[in-house]
Amino acid sequence: MKPRVHRLRARKDYLNIVCRKRKCQAWLRPKIRKMLNYVKRDIGFVNDYLEQGYKISSHRLQWWETIQALFTQQQYMYDNRTHCVENRIVSFSQPWLRPIVRGKSKTNVEFGVKLDMSIDHNGLARLEKTSFDAYNESTVLINAIRRFYDREGHFP
Repeated sequence: MKPRVHRLRARKDYLNIVCRKRKCQAWLRPKIRKMLNYVKRDIGFVNDYLEQGYKISSHRLQWWETIQALFTQQQYMYDNRTHCVENRIVSFSQPWLRPIVRGKSKTNVEFGVKLDMSIDHNGLARLEKTSFDAYNESTVLINAIRRFYDREGHFP
């Protein structure tokens, strides 16, 4: 039997939230709780289906794990009354992306890979570190200089 998921009611409640211009905290908090309860209920239905032996493809299994991680993060932020969480997922299709605060005039936050490069005496560029998480470049500098010394026999 197909479970009752209240999709239309959930959509109406969601549009009520996003279409409102001014959202004070006292008004918004119960609405967020209601949205989380809709998702929690649907996650329970899908878990029941998976326990009954329904199979899903590996691609959809990755989506399912992302959905569960997103729900866990949102529930944590709601329960602890915070707006930040460790390794926060900001893109459903690319859950490994992390926001990197740059403070530039065009955009305050950028998304994507952060990398450190060095150039050897032949003019070839070498990747010293690549990461999707924000990090301080000074923590990589000493190791990059040591690797340069091991390769070239002198400091840059």
